[in-house]
Amino acid sequence: MSVKNERVEKITDQLQKKLASFEVDAEELDQYLEFCARFYQGRSHNNNLLIFIHKMNSELVATYKQWKTVHNRIVVACTMCRALANAKCKCSDITKPIRIPQFRPLVYTHDKEGKELEETKIFYADFYVYDIEDTEPLNDKGLRVHNPNKPILLKGLEGQEIIDKAKIYLKKKNWSYDIESDLGGPNGLCNPMSKEIKIKNADVKQMAKTTIHELSHFHLHGLEYNYQECRGIAEVQAESVAYTVLKFLGLDSSDYSIRYIIGWSQGDSKRFKESLKEIVETSQQIIKDLELTEGELKNVWFDKSNIKKTKQKTRLKISHNAKKKWESLGSPKFFGS
Repeated sequence: MSVKNERVEKITDQLQKKLASFEVDAEELDQYLEFCARFYQGRSHNNNLLIFIHKMNSELVATYKQWKTVHNRIVVACTMCRALANAKCKCSDITKPIRIPQFRPLVYTHDKEGKELEETKIFYADFYVYDIEDTEPLNDKGLRVHNPNKPILLKGLEGQEIIDKAKIYLKKKNWSYDIESDLGGPNGLCNPMSKEIKIKNADVKQMAKTTIHELSHFHLHGLEYNYQECRGIAEVQAESVAYTVLKFLGLDSSDYSIRYIIGWSQGDSKRFKESLKEIVETSQQIIKDLELTEGELKNVWFDKSNIKKTKQKTRLKISHNAKKKWESLGSPKFFGS
């Protein structure tokens, strides 16, 4: 086995062991979700997990070349004395910066002779990134770079901005979003057949949390999802995403119980790992969705006193086939939270 393949195998083994530890260690899983709520750079689930494994307090990472060419910063040779070269380090022992491994997919559609392959081949190459803590500016232009990982501060009523942004996003997707006085029990409902999300009228913070929960159903559980058979999985996924997104947005949701996730996995390693991947990726997608509506907030008008007013809504017609498939799955009309 080549040295390169040995490195890749070692990194993969680290990922598998860490995922396995999450199944039995609630505290460690809690730490990882806290990390995902704080650290957001649009990286894959596996690469996010590798950053957590090697340097869980990372703030912003990039390759050696990216720090130098893009951000005008350089990775230090010693993290103690901050020397930029080994020869300039005055410590008795050099404390090297942490090299955080990452995976990059390599896609091959043709062989070495240029002939098209019958099946596309995908291999993974490893590379390394460094946290901003282990860098120094090269000059005055290399001052602290913008950090996209810091929580977005909410303005005005706690959580109101989340509600407004969600309404804008769903309108673009031809879905309706309504706040109603009574939903007959649940705090929120997501109906993929009629393309609507309904939220029970409550304090703003609770409605914001429920909104993200229902947006999770919107992304993860469409018409083809058998909600009746997999309700437990669906609800844990949605609540886990809500917890992670709200943490990122700076909204305290400490009433969420991480132990419920552990209880749901019930020793099913494969299902647990797949679900955690979906939780992280959906959280990142919702954060991105909400960020894209930032410039459109000024067009939103929201008044709780008008919640009970009935508004005319334009509905997209649901195809007969989609409706028939939905009914054949035996799923209820709504995903309730």
